[in-house]
Amino acid sequence: MLRDPFSLLLYRLCLLGCLLGLAATFYLVSGWAGYVGSLVPNVALAGVLVFAAAYFLYIFFVLLLDKSWLGFLLWFLILLVLAMEIVLGLVPPTARDELTHHLAVPKLYASAGKIYEIPFDSPSYYPMLLDMLFTPWVKWRSDFAPKLPWPFRFSHRTVALCLFGLSA
Repeated sequence: MLRDPFSLLLYRLCLLGCLLGLAATFYLVSGWAGYVGSLVPNVALAGVLVFAAAYFLYIFFVLLLDKSWLGFLLWFLILLVLAMEIVLGLVPPTARDELTHHLAVPKLYASAGKIYEIPFDSPSYYPMLLDMLFTPWVKWRSDFAPKLPWPFRFSHRTVALCLFGLSA
């Protein structure tokens, strides 16, 4: 297929991004149908997110380690950034956007069991797919999971950093 490692990595990561988008769209449609409280969409979405996170970690730990000293230095700096994001993800949510838009609205969806319009929040008339990725974790009462560097948080940075690390 593609011989260039940059193109192959970008192609695979784009396919993974499409998978995440399809999973979030499936969850959005199931939420409109009133199945946010159902086990199948929640577990399916969580499974897709875990698969995406495992693939990103595979790329990070397997494909980027066998490079030059500069590549290893970049790999180590990226590892430090990810470790700091994990530590910062474990602190309680404090930002207004984080509390209202990314945690309270999915919590309202999860408690109602469906996606509905919320009068005080105009984006709730058509919620973002990113919020759909947060909803199962908020339903399972883990408000720290959306803050962790899962694929929905660092996918764009991971693509850029992996491509940069491969070039070193």
